[in-house]
Amino acid sequence: MDIALFTDAFDEINGVAKTFNRFADFATSRDIDTTRFNPGHGSDEFRKANDVDVPLALYVGRVPIEKDLDILVECFRVNEDSRLVVVGDGPSLPAMRKALPGALFLGFRKGQELSQIYASCDFLVFPSTADMFGNVILEAMASGLPVIVSDAGGPWS
Repeated sequence: MDIALFTDAFDEINGVAKTFNRFADFATSRDIDTTRFNPGHGSDEFRKANDVDVPLALYVGRVPIEKDLDILVECFRVNEDSRLVVVGDGPSLPAMRKALPGALFLGFRKGQELSQIYASCDFLVFPSTADMFGNVILEAMASGLPVIVSDAGGPWS
């Protein structure tokens, strides 16, 4: 029985490794730098500096109305079990700040700072039903984050 369990675990680990290798091949074909975006850039200091003791949901991108950000506002307005981190700027940012005073708005970020933010958060949210595919999804996955997308249009389809 122990040997069977070990074999099952070994097969599962090999399966994960093969899946990751396929993901890495796909991500690099979309010009995602998996050295820059990876879980190793996570930082406890980021969480401490922002006084975070709950899971962090990350949104990265422009902040206009057509990105279906009203969905995020609705979800995080009453949610105290996690905190939304918004990286980006756009015309809907003032209204979003007003609606979500508990969210962490970081503005535009790039380079090592952006890599650290990705790897320090717990999951990515991508509510857009209009975007067919966002590289932020691959950047998040390369950073070790699960991704939550809209179930209509967008990357879901």
